[in-house]
This record gives sequence, C-alpha cells and structure tokens, in this order.
Amino acid sequence: MPLHQHITPNEATHIWIWETTESNDALLEQVRNLGWRLELTDIASEQRRREIIVTHLLMSLAGISKIYHEADGRPYCNEYASISLSHSKQWVVLATHQSLPIGVDIECTTDRVLRVASRFMSEHELNYLPEDDLTTMLIAWCTKEAAYKIMGHTATDFRASLCIHPFSAGEKGVVRVEHVPTTQKLTLYYQSHLLHYMLVYGIKEG
Repeated sequence: MPLHQHITPNEATHIWIWETTESNDALLEQVRNLGWRLELTDIASEQRRREIIVTHLLMSLAGISKIYHEADGRPYCNEYASISLSHSKQWVVLATHQSLPIGVDIECTTDRVLRVASRFMSEHELNYLPEDDLTTMLIAWCTKEAAYKIMGHTATDFRASLCIHPFSAGEKGVVRVEHVPTTQKLTLYYQSHLLHYMLVYGIKEG
C-alpha cells in the first residue's frame, strides 16, 4: 500500500503518511523509476533501508530534491522553511511547513510507553495525567517528541524542559505543552488510526 494519508490542516502545512506493505525490492523499483539513485549496500538493517527508501518516495510527493541535517540532527531542505520526519515499524511520515518550524511524531500502539512513563514525564505531570492509561501516555510521548523536533536541543530533557498541560485523551484532539526554558507555549494536534498508531504534529507560532 503506497500513500496512506495526506493531511492538509491549512495551506502552509502538509503531512504525508506512508504505510509500508511492499517489499524493499518493490519500493526500490519505485524510487528508481522516479530517478533516485540510492546507495544502500553499507546499511545492514532491512528496516533502516526501508525507511530511507520510503522517505525518498515521500520526498518526491513533497517536491523535495534533497534533505540535509542540522548539527542537532534535525532535517531541513531548500524547498520548505521547515520539515520533520518520523517512523515507527511500517509507518513513515513527512511533514512540511512553508514558513514556521514544524514537528511530527508517529508511534505504533504499544504498551512500552507505560513502562518508561517516569523517564519522560515529570512528577508534576503525572499528578494530573494517568501513567497507567495507554492512550494518554502514547499521546504524551508523541507530543514531547514532536515538540522536541520543533524546539531542538533546548528540549532534550523531556521531563524538565517540556511540560504538558492537562488534556482528555481520545481518537483526535489538541494538546498544549510549555517549553519551560523559554515559557514558549506550543499547540499540538493528535489523531489515532484504528488503534494502529498515534500521530502528533504542531508548529511554533510567533
């Protein structure tokens, strides 16, 4: 299955989600047909190869010729003011914005986040967000990942530098988070898909 979903919250924001069900050889053939020449022989992991191949397919959909990386690892390109990438198992997502910093995260539904909640959530946050609720913690994890991609190295300590405000978990909604070092407030949006994954995205306004 090729493109799973193309989300356009507004004219400046685009999010492409790809569900990988094809073999790596079939995906690579699609990439070659688009004119890309990828050197993957030095990459041992089949999963990593697949992520690279699908990323190039999404780049073609977005009209991106090449992706570069900042010193902190964040991707950027010449065609958009900001881009963000995420992947989890068979899912790969690319988000772009014309003028503002954007962050996106996708995570397959798994109870792993329940086991590590105390590592990325502060005691203060866990006073009002239930750490034993899978949906809540999955949203919280993806929110902090997306916020980190927006704010960069000043948000590497998820517990201390990012504080999620109270929210109600559901299939779709809004989460507000504060970047503690700057008191910058971010609004992020989440949505789940048939319990298969959680997606969170947002931009830095102002």
